[in-house]
Amino acid sequence: MAKSTCTAFAGSRRIASGDLTSVAAKVKETMERDGRAVILIFDDATSEPIELDTRGTVDDVLRRLAVQPDGAAPGCAADPQMNAARRGPGRP
Repeated sequence: MAKSTCTAFAGSRRIASGDLTSVAAKVKETMERDGRAVILIFDDATSEPIELDTRGTVDDVLRRLAVQPDGAAPGCAADPQMNAARRGPGRP
C-alpha cells in the first residue's frame, strides 16, 4: 500500500505537500516564524482535514506522529482506526 500524502495551507497559500512527517515539519517551521498563521492540513486522497498537535519542538511534533504498521500516519485516510471510527449509526 502506498503511503498517504497530505497538503498544508497557510491561508490560501500552499506551504507543503507530501508525507505527513515532512508536512508536519514544514507546518511547525511556518508556525514558529509566524505564530498567527492559520494552517490547515488535508489528506490528499479524501480531502479530510488532519489534526496535528504542534506543541513543543519539531522533534516533539514528529515523535507524536507514531506511524501505523501499514505506513499510514494517524489522521490519514489509510489509517484503519480513523475509518473504523466513522462506521456505525449517526445521531438520531
